[in-house]
Amino acid sequence: MNSSKLRRNELCACASGRKYKHCCAGRPAPGVVAAAETLTKLFSAALAAHQSGQLAEAAVLYDAILMRQPEHADALHLRGVVDFQSGDKQAALARIEAAIRLSRADPRYFYNLGTVLMALALPHEAAEQFRITTAMDPQHAAAHGNLGAALCEMGARAEAVGSFRAALAITPDDANTWSNLSSTLTELGQAEDAAVCLRRALALAPENSDALTNLGFALQKAGDVGQASACFARAIETNPRNAKALFNLATLLLNNPLADEPELALTCFRQALAINPDHHHAHSNLLMALQYSASTTPGELFEQHRVFGRHFEASLQDSRTAHANTRQPQRRLRVGYVSADFHNHAVASFIAPILAAHDTAGFEVFCYYNNVIDDVVTAQLRSHVPHWNACLALSDAALADKIRADGIDVLVDLSGHTGGNRLLTFARKPAPVQLTWVGYPGTTGLDSMDYFIADRFYLPPGALDSQFSEHIVRLPIAGTFQPFEGAPAVAPLPALTSTAFTFGSFNQVHKFSDGVVALWSQLLHAVPEAHLLLAGMPPAPTIAPGVADTSDASMNQAPPALVPAATGTGTSPQAAALLARFVAHGIEAGRIILLPRCTLDEYMALHHHIDMCLDTFPYTGGTTTLHAAWMGVPTLTLAGHTAAGRQGCIAPGHLGLPGCVAENPADFVAKGVAWASDRPALAAVRASMRARFAASLIIQPQRVTRDFERALRIMWQRYCDGLAPIAFALADAA
Repeated sequence: MNSSKLRRNELCACASGRKYKHCCAGRPAPGVVAAAETLTKLFSAALAAHQSGQLAEAAVLYDAILMRQPEHADALHLRGVVDFQSGDKQAALARIEAAIRLSRADPRYFYNLGTVLMALALPHEAAEQFRITTAMDPQHAAAHGNLGAALCEMGARAEAVGSFRAALAITPDDANTWSNLSSTLTELGQAEDAAVCLRRALALAPENSDALTNLGFALQKAGDVGQASACFARAIETNPRNAKALFNLATLLLNNPLADEPELALTCFRQALAINPDHHHAHSNLLMALQYSASTTPGELFEQHRVFGRHFEASLQDSRTAHANTRQPQRRLRVGYVSADFHNHAVASFIAPILAAHDTAGFEVFCYYNNVIDDVVTAQLRSHVPHWNACLALSDAALADKIRADGIDVLVDLSGHTGGNRLLTFARKPAPVQLTWVGYPGTTGLDSMDYFIADRFYLPPGALDSQFSEHIVRLPIAGTFQPFEGAPAVAPLPALTSTAFTFGSFNQVHKFSDGVVALWSQLLHAVPEAHLLLAGMPPAPTIAPGVADTSDASMNQAPPALVPAATGTGTSPQAAALLARFVAHGIEAGRIILLPRCTLDEYMALHHHIDMCLDTFPYTGGTTTLHAAWMGVPTLTLAGHTAAGRQGCIAPGHLGLPGCVAENPADFVAKGVAWASDRPALAAVRASMRARFAASLIIQPQRVTRDFERALRIMWQRYCDGLAPIAFALADAA
């Protein structure tokens, strides 16, 4: 059938008697009207299903709308919200971003996008969306509050306080926001203000899981581990899906020797990750906890690191672009160091001599600092580096873009899975050559990390290679050490003028596992005249004003009294629990000397009272072993089967003390007895220790730096030749 289109000045076909241009010309055709009515009804039905919690039905209805009108922004946005509520965060991200491309008029789109990004552990990107939301709708209290949470995740706590207060100005009865403000103020050291906020939160919602979590955090910061643990447990009981409470409880258990079952920390970390598998810091903390676990096999430890790599690198593979760096083997290389520890921290003592000794003609140095601490050590490090970049405010993607823009040829990670790491930046492969060094005793698990720096004493050739996703590069020595300038002279062996013999340890308290206590107790039984000095005990709890009175009576009991020790006493629950564990192994309390935390000067001087140090396991000491050696005190270590278990082998290896490395627990006891029985030999070692340092590479930063630069050239040459990374070793080029 033929039909002709009406002209604008003809009478309208609807029989109105009016011209077409004044009648139906501006109206949609009947079929279009029907379709619009259908979409409206569908959207109303979808919204009703969504609001009543019928997510599957809502998804079907939103999909029906989008089949008819793919550019229906509201349906696309809300379909993304359904994805998020159903647990598919990546699909939610894609749909809500698509909705924003269609329409930027609704602040709810940006708010929900920020919520998804927070759930994906992308706080920098989330903060940007919450800022857009608050700019569009200044009265959006939830956006202000979530912006504060994102800023806290980024480490920008001072700025976060302003966002939380902006939220409370709009909704003053929001217990969660009061609780979050309290936690942030606690982190900033403002204990009294934090207590006021926490009281307000708990008054509004006494069983609020988030408020209980933050109460636990405040108690933990005040040193009351027992009450903090009880708070976290109550928070989890109130809300079993409170990942933050699980994470905080796990961290507390990991860092304090109070748990009856040390494996409970691992369980809590795993539960937190089951709730939020995209939280990479929780993954890293689980990996650190596994390093301390005697029940974890090397194979299990490596596989869990690979799980981390596979999970976080999978979505980034397709986004990588080719590097534009000029492939000239001998040109000046741009080397970037990434760390959160460029301050008064053990890592700084290792890297400072390297930064100062770099050959500036061959290497241009960049530092990317992921922390807000700015102390005298930071200033010293900054003085050695021509390009210093604060990167805490940058997202992982933005930091990767910055590194690319800076033209970095070799990027060096100094954190591994320790706090403040930027491994997700490395996962984006912003530099052609990437390596990890010093900060963490083990693999990153990333395919994008090319090399791991070690030496023959740390990782003997072929012994642990299968535990690394990186290729191991063995230098003549794995790193350098900067002794404390204020360290006193080495004192004579105390046991030469005493019938007693004093073992000691300055390792962190959480390394004193049940296995460590049991083996050290065996040694004390075998050397009945020996004492054991343990320093660094936490102080007694000092509850922030107004905090303790918000908990129940069972949480306000005084900590148990500490049994007097030979030289010093403490009153913290940690110290009491540790002493009780030795007593349970039949060691008299008077043989255990527990000393509180002290200044660095006092710490170094304490070595004058120790004949021999004992190392922890399966996570052995690093900096503490070197400090002790500088003070003339050798450390007896138990060589393990992981990188963390072999750190203690580095110092005795380079200082020529094979008698300080035990191969098994029985050998540990035998060697400890032998050293305690031959005091003249131990005195001779003590007197020779600083000469041994001088004869080794440990305190020769120029030599160590030159070797490291030689290794960088080999890595760069392979990249220029289009060859894959390989493991290799450098001969001593003395």
